[in-house]
Amino acid sequence: MNDDQLVDRARGGDRTSYEELVRRWGPRVLTFCEHRVRRRDIAEDISQEAFIRGYRSLDRLRDAARFGAWVRGIAELACRDWLRSRSASERSLSSIHERGGDHFARREMSLEERVEHDDELRALIEQVDALPPEFRETIVLYYTEEFTYEELGAFLGVSAATVNARLTRARAMLRKRLRKLEG
Repeated sequence: MNDDQLVDRARGGDRTSYEELVRRWGPRVLTFCEHRVRRRDIAEDISQEAFIRGYRSLDRLRDAARFGAWVRGIAELACRDWLRSRSASERSLSSIHERGGDHFARREMSLEERVEHDDELRALIEQVDALPPEFRETIVLYYTEEFTYEELGAFLGVSAATVNARLTRARAMLRKRLRKLEG
């Protein structure tokens, strides 16, 4: 069943349809929130709050097929509110690596190779964290959630072409920054 069908059923009072939307979009909204507030515990609360707000205001959703982008927008506003109201401690993208999100193929490595790999990964993470927010958000979600361009565009509320452009630009910025570090 697609999002617009689930939204229509949820509007009619079918809670299991909304639960399915939460299961479908929850991990992505959580990743988005965690990326924004840089604290897993707070991100979980904000993500949950976004889905509660979404449920309460389903009647305001104009295009049910864009539920993912809509609920992400609610989460974005909730993140902004939290960031304004509290001094959030900064945390780097390394949290993804620490949670097991290291997508590099692992083989048996010598200690020297492992140290070099970890140093390179840390440098990459630092440079991703330094990207402008729209590029950082796009590249992190693309590689951690394995969205297609269309799915990521729907989630971010932009076109697939914009996703492609952001990823291309982010990769170019990263290559340039990493070359500077090497040189």
